[in-house]
Amino acid sequence: MRSVVQISWPSIGLTLAASLLASSAATRSEAMGSFPHDAPDVVVQTRCPPLRSYDAAALKRAGAELRGLLAANPAAVTPGMVADYKLLRDQCRAYAK
Repeated sequence: MRSVVQISWPSIGLTLAASLLASSAATRSEAMGSFPHDAPDVVVQTRCPPLRSYDAAALKRAGAELRGLLAANPAAVTPGMVADYKLLRDQCRAYAK
């Protein structure tokens, strides 16, 4: 019994082109070129913006406002957003160490 396989010319061309590209591809460093030996190293530092400080009276007032908001509307979104902001501030403090 003979088996017949149908091959189209576009698929042969595509396979041939892919194999030629794969075999002639340069390594990544060759493709990008090389830097001079005296080129400076690039250092990227990510920093959090400075955190604002609040006095005790402002913190006490903000807490009272949030409690009042939750009492008036238990489904309020603002307290959750404030909690996210606190987490962000804590992460910035930890990152700064």
